[in-house]
Amino acid sequence: VYFFSYFSKKILSVQYNENKSVAILYFGQLNDSNMQKFVLEAYVGISFTSLDGAEKNISPIIKKSSNGQYWVAQDFYNIYFSSKNVWNTELSKIDVLGSSSSLGYKRTDFYKFYTALYHCMIHPSLASDADGRYRGRDQKIHRAGLYKETAPPYHKVYSVFSLWDTY
Repeated sequence: VYFFSYFSKKILSVQYNENKSVAILYFGQLNDSNMQKFVLEAYVGISFTSLDGAEKNISPIIKKSSNGQYWVAQDFYNIYFSSKNVWNTELSKIDVLGSSSSLGYKRTDFYKFYTALYHCMIHPSLASDADGRYRGRDQKIHRAGLYKETAPPYHKVYSVFSLWDTY
C-alpha cells in the first residue's frame, strides 16, 4: 500500500528506527508560550498501485500549484461535516422505533444495531485509483474501463466483497 500525506504544519525533522520501518515526525512545539494548543491536521491518500496514485486520490482535498506547493482545498471541518451528513443519511434509511420502556430495548441495543448496519455498509471497499488504475489478483496494475469512450470517470473496482464472518 502506498500513501501520500500532507500536514498542516511543517515537518522539522524525521527520526527512523534501526531498519527504517518506523518514522517519527517532529513538528516542533504544538503549543505557544501561553499553552494555547495548535492544531495539527493530517490528510492521507492511499493507493494499491503507486505513490502517484495516492497523491491523485487525495487531489480533491489537497491541491498542488504550478510551483510545487501544496494547499488544502477543503478544510477538515467541511470534510468532517460532509462525511457525517452522508453517513447519517445512509444510516437513517432504517429507523428503529420503540423506546426502552415500551419494548424493553436498551440504548445499547440501538448502538449495536446501527453499528452492525454501518459494518454492512463499509464494504465492498473501493480498490481503484482516481485514474482508474487498480492492482489485480495477478498483482499487476490494470486500468478499469471508461464509462464513456471519450473521458473519465472510470468504472470503479471494488474489493472485500464478503466480510460476513468478520464482525
